[in-house]
Amino acid sequence: MSAKPKKILLTGASGFVGRATLAALSRRGFEVRAVSRSHGGSSAGGVEWVQGDLTEPVGWDRLLDGADVVVHLAGNPGRGTEDEMMRANAEATAMLARVASAAGVGRFVYASTIRVYGHQGRIDATTEPSPADAYGRSKLAAEAAIEAEIPSDGPTLSVLRPPFVYGADRAGLLGLLIRAARHRIPLPLGSLSNRRSLIYVANLADLFAAAADEPNDRGSYRLPAGEGLDLTYGELFKRIGEALGHRTYAFPLPSSLLRLAASTALSRDAVERMFEECVVDGSELAARLGWAPPISAAKALRAVASGA
Repeated sequence: MSAKPKKILLTGASGFVGRATLAALSRRGFEVRAVSRSHGGSSAGGVEWVQGDLTEPVGWDRLLDGADVVVHLAGNPGRGTEDEMMRANAEATAMLARVASAAGVGRFVYASTIRVYGHQGRIDATTEPSPADAYGRSKLAAEAAIEAEIPSDGPTLSVLRPPFVYGADRAGLLGLLIRAARHRIPLPLGSLSNRRSLIYVANLADLFAAAADEPNDRGSYRLPAGEGLDLTYGELFKRIGEALGHRTYAFPLPSSLLRLAASTALSRDAVERMFEECVVDGSELAARLGWAPPISAAKALRAVASGA
C-alpha cells in the first residue's frame, strides 16, 4: 500500500457486511468515510461517520470529496417488487457511479451477487450471467449502469459476486441448522446431495478491502468471489455440530416431504435454495488480488455456532 493512506467512501457501512468491511478497511490502514442512512457510530480512529441516502442524489459530491476509492455495499437485498429493487440497486448505483467519476475517484468496488448467474450449478470466471429472479436482474443492471456512467478515463471497476454470506447474526436456514445442532435435534438432510458455496462475512470483508487496495492501473473486472467452502447441507450440519463439540445426525427423507416440512419454517426462496447446486470457483479473483481467507472455515463456524 502507498505511504499515504487511501481514503475510502464506504456505503452500507452499518449493515451486516458493511460493519465487517469497515473493520477490514481499518485494519489495512485506510481512512474511511462510512455512510449509512441513519448515523452509524462515532467518528474516531480514522473512521468518519456521515449520513447519506442513495435515493437523494443531493450532497454526494460533498461526501465523495477527497475519496480515492468507493466501496459500494448499500442496496436492496431482495425485498419488495422488482421496480423497488431496480430503483435501489440499478438507479441509485448509477447515480453514485456518475458522481464518483466526476469527483475523480480512482476505483469503484461494487458488491454484486452470485445470483446474477441464475441457477447455473457450477460457476467460475468464464460463466456468463443469466439471472433468474428480480434480485439477480437488478444487481446485473447495476453492474451495467456503473459501466455506462464511467468514461474510459474514469474509475476502474471491481465487481465482486459472492455466494451466500454467513455470520453469527444470520437467520433463515443457517439459524435453523445451528439451533438444531445446539439442541442435538436430527434433521432430514441426508438425501440432499447438492453442494452450495458459502463465504464467512469477515472473509468477504477482507476480500472487499483487498479489492479497494488494488492499483487502479490493473484495470476492471467482474468476477465470482468465494473462499472454497462448498458443502451439502448435511455436511454443513455436521460441521456445525463439530464446532459445538458434538455429533449431529442427518437422516434421509424424500424430496417432496422435505419440501413440505421446510416450507413450514423457511421462506419460499430459502426452500428453493435447499435443492439447488451452487458451487463457486473464486480462484481467479483470489489470484488476482493475492488473497486467501484470513479465517479458516472451522474457526468461522465455531464463531457462528457459539454466537447464534
